[in-house]
Amino acid sequence: MQFLRTHKVALYIGLLAFALRFILVFGYAAWQGPEAFRAAFAPGSDSARYLNLGHNLAYEGVYSPSPSAPYEPEQTIEPVYPVFLAVVFSLKESLLLVALAQIVLAAITAVLVYKIASLAMPSLPSIVAGLLFAAEPVGVYLAGAVFTETLFALCFLAGIYYFLKGAISMVPPERNVFWGGIFLGVSALTRPEVQFLPIVFVLAYLWMRRGERMRSVVCTAVIFLTGFLLVLAPWLVRNKLTYGSWQTSSIGIHKVYLFDLLYFYSHEENVSFKEARVALRDRVVAISPYGNDDPTFANAPYLQKVTIDYISERPISFAVFYTVKTLPFFFGDGLRYLSSKFALADAPIINISGHILEGEFGVLWRVLRTEEALPVILLMIGGLCWLVINFGMVFGIWFACKQKDPRVRGALLLLAALVFLFAFMSGPVSNPRLRFKAEPLMFILAAFGFFQLLHTRFNGSHALPEVLKDDKREEYRIAEKHP
Repeated sequence: MQFLRTHKVALYIGLLAFALRFILVFGYAAWQGPEAFRAAFAPGSDSARYLNLGHNLAYEGVYSPSPSAPYEPEQTIEPVYPVFLAVVFSLKESLLLVALAQIVLAAITAVLVYKIASLAMPSLPSIVAGLLFAAEPVGVYLAGAVFTETLFALCFLAGIYYFLKGAISMVPPERNVFWGGIFLGVSALTRPEVQFLPIVFVLAYLWMRRGERMRSVVCTAVIFLTGFLLVLAPWLVRNKLTYGSWQTSSIGIHKVYLFDLLYFYSHEENVSFKEARVALRDRVVAISPYGNDDPTFANAPYLQKVTIDYISERPISFAVFYTVKTLPFFFGDGLRYLSSKFALADAPIINISGHILEGEFGVLWRVLRTEEALPVILLMIGGLCWLVINFGMVFGIWFACKQKDPRVRGALLLLAALVFLFAFMSGPVSNPRLRFKAEPLMFILAAFGFFQLLHTRFNGSHALPEVLKDDKREEYRIAEKHP
C-alpha cells in the first residue's frame, strides 16, 4: 500500500496510457475483424519484414526475412525488435498478443516520461507531460502496430532517465549512468539513429558537471560509454566478420539514397518518384559491380558516391529542400496519418511542404478549399495542437537557458538537442511516425515552458522557481552519506 500511495500519480498515468491503447486496439479488432486489423496495424513492407524476421527467429533459429530456405541474413534491420517478436511468437504467433505486449510497454513508457520530467521540474508540468504522451493519438495507434517505435521509445527513455538521474542527483552517479548506457545501447539496436548519440550525452554530462573534479567526471563518462558499447559489441563484431563493416545496419546510407536523394532528385528534375527511382538506380548500376542498388553493406560505397555527387552539385538547393521538407516533423498534424491507416478518408494526404517548395501558395489554398472536409478538419485540429506544443517547447528551451542550476539547465537543453537531432535525421521523410521518438521530449519541454510562462505571468516577475527543491536536495545529501 505504501508503494501505491508513493507512486499513485505514475500509476494513474500508466493506467490511462494502457486503457486508451487497449480500447483502440482490441475494440478495432473486435469491430472490424482480423483482416482489417492486420491491414491497419501491420501495414506495408516494414511490418511484413519484421514479422518474417520474428517468425524465423522463433521457429527456424535464423535471422533472416526470407520466407523459406535458403535464408539470406538480414543487413538493414537491427535485432532487438525482431527478437521481441520472436519471444512473443514463442508463446503464440498472434498480432493481438504482440499488440498487448506493446501496450504494456507503452504504459511503462508513459510513466518514464513523467519520471524524466520529475528529475528536472516541479510536479505539475511533469504530470502534464506524462498525460500528453499517454493520450497522443499517433502514440496510441503505434502501440498496437508492428513497428519498432513503441519498443524503441521504452528503451530510449529508460536510457535518458537513468543517465539524467545520475547526472542531476547528488548521489554517486556511476551505477545510474551505466544503466543509462545499457538502455541506450539496446535502443541503438532497435533503431540506428541512436548509435552516434552517446557523444552528445557525454558532452552534456561534461558540461553539467563542469567545475567538479575532472578525473571523476571523465571516469563516469567512460562508465556510461562502457555500458553502451557492451550492448553493441556483439552485433558490431557480427557485422564486421560477416560484412566487413563496424556499423549496426546498412540502412543509414540507404535512407539518404532511397528517400532523401530520391525526393530531392524528383523535385529538382521535375519528374515522378518512379522516374527518379529508375534514373538513380541506373547511376548506381553503372558503377557498382553487383549490378543493383540493393541496401547492402557491399553496395554502400556506391550508393554513397551517387548521393554525394548529385548533392554536391547543388548544395544550396538541397539545403533549402531539406529544411522545408523537415517542417512536418514539427507541424505535421498526425490525425491525417491515422485516417490513412484506418481508411477514414479516400483523399490522399495533402503535400503541403511540396507546394511550399514550389511557391504554389495559391494552388495549396485551392486544394484545401476543394479537398474533402474531413482531411482539412483533421489538418486544422492537429496542426493547431502541434503549433501550441512547439510554441511551448520554444518557451521551454528559453526558460531552460535561464535556469541557475547547471545540471537542470544541461538536462533540459540535452532534451532539446535530441529533438532537433531527430528532426535533422528525419529530413524529407519527416512524418508523425518518425516524430514519435522525439514526442516525449517535446512534451516535457512544452509542459515546462508553459509552466514557467504562467509562473512568470502571475507572479509579476521574471524570477524562476528553483526546480530542485530544498527537501529533494536534502534527500540527495542523505543518500550520498548513506548509499
